[in-house]
Parts: sequence; C-alpha cells; structure tokens
Amino acid sequence: MTQSGRRISGTRCFDRDQFLIKHCTDKSVLHVGCTCHPNFLRNLRQGTLLHPKLEQVALKCVGIDIVADDITAMQALGHDVHVMNATDLSKLQGTFFDVIVLADIIEHVTNPGAIINEAIKVMNPTGEIIVTVPNAFGLIRIIKLFFRHEQVHPDHVAYYS
Repeated sequence: MTQSGRRISGTRCFDRDQFLIKHCTDKSVLHVGCTCHPNFLRNLRQGTLLHPKLEQVALKCVGIDIVADDITAMQALGHDVHVMNATDLSKLQGTFFDVIVLADIIEHVTNPGAIINEAIKVMNPTGEIIVTVPNAFGLIRIIKLFFRHEQVHPDHVAYYS
C-alpha cells in the first residue's frame, strides 16, 4: 500500500518579520515586493510595513516592486526603492546581495521559478534567498470556513502549505 502525502514537520509558529530581521541584520538586502501592495498605505500607517524594519538592521537595503504609485510614495519618504519587475533584474547587474527577501510574493506570480532564477543572478556566492508564503492551511483560514467565509486574496494565483 502506498501512502500519499507526508507528515508535517515543525509545529512551532514564529514571527515572520522577526525571522527576516534576524537573517538580514548587517547584510546587504534586496527586498522584492517591498510595498506589500495592496496593503501598503494601511501597513505604512500602522508601522507594520516590512521594508523599513529591514532597512533599520541591514547594511544596505534596496526594495523593488511593480506598483509605481507605492514606490513613488516610499521614495518621497527617503527609501531606496525602485519600480522593477522581479522577473528582470538586469538593472541591478553588477550589484550583489547577501540576502534576497521574497516575502509573501510568489503566490502572486504564475512562474515563481523565473523570479528565483533572476534573484540568483544578483546574489553573492554565499548569499541566501528567503521565501515566505501565507500558509494555505493556517488555522484562521480554516476556522473562517465554518462561518462560510473563504479567505482568498484576489491577486493570488497559487497557495502553498
């Protein structure tokens, strides 16, 4: 008899931002999807936007996103951010990063491999790419189902567990 699937390992929950801050401290960082669109303004007002947190601990922190209005607003606040599609990082050619952060973005794209391949081109030889995703089977998502509410982000094209 064949068994499908596998047992889920790692039962601890952890704070995504604290994990990323720890890994980006004293490093050069490329933050892909730095505006957290469509939640940019809300996160900025609440002080929960990830990019400024990374800037505080990184030696250098560059952000990119495809949402021009949000990038313009961040630039006006003094952030080193640029309008750029993560599937073409040729504008960064010759710049290399210790850490490339893909925080909650690959579920928005149809070809996450293309983004990872581009990231490798601007990563230091000893660098790392950190990918985070919302958990498709998170407890809050499942509880909402009992109340006939499916928590689906309109921009997601995939979910990961």
